[in-house]
Amino acid sequence: MNVAVFIDGGHLRVCAKKAHKQYDPAFIVNVANSCVVAGEKLFRILYYDCDPYTGTVQLPVSNGQKTFNAPNNLLDDLGALEYVAVRRGILKFRGWDRTPASLKAAKTAADTGAVAPPLADHDFKARFEQKGVDLRIGLDMVTMANTGAAQLMIVITGDTDLIPAFKLVRARGFQVAGVNLPNSQIIHELRQHLDLFRTVAAW
Repeated sequence: MNVAVFIDGGHLRVCAKKAHKQYDPAFIVNVANSCVVAGEKLFRILYYDCDPYTGTVQLPVSNGQKTFNAPNNLLDDLGALEYVAVRRGILKFRGWDRTPASLKAAKTAADTGAVAPPLADHDFKARFEQKGVDLRIGLDMVTMANTGAAQLMIVITGDTDLIPAFKLVRARGFQVAGVNLPNSQIIHELRQHLDLFRTVAAW
């Protein structure tokens, strides 16, 4: 039986970071291969993520400018591997959030009656939002169901927006599996729309 593994890169990256794992193409492919069991044939790994944000934004306190242009070859390197296809979403800048350290310092000052230090740009971190990733996963799942290229679709995600795609694919006679990772279990809302559950026992 042919299987395809769909990976929500944002979800997997967060799990890898919690486990202090190096996030690179080898790690991603190893996780995907761990989801495939004996008797199944890997048809393709489909990986969905965004390139790093590139652009100039206004700083929250000084009103100066900050330019984001960090190079990142992860997606290019991953897409060059056998059996791997990369789908790119878009990363949008959504403003600034206070850092945990800054909030803690403000709370400590309030609790002790001290004067809170004035805010500075370094008290904030940029907030970004992925756009188009879940849409691309859903479209590819439906397309694969239409072609019949894979009979089982294994999905590594925590995004409930994919439930309509799961329903449609299952209604067309294909199976969908979710994946329990070492530090992230399949959430209840998704479990109800899956046929199988796979487990990556260890990184």
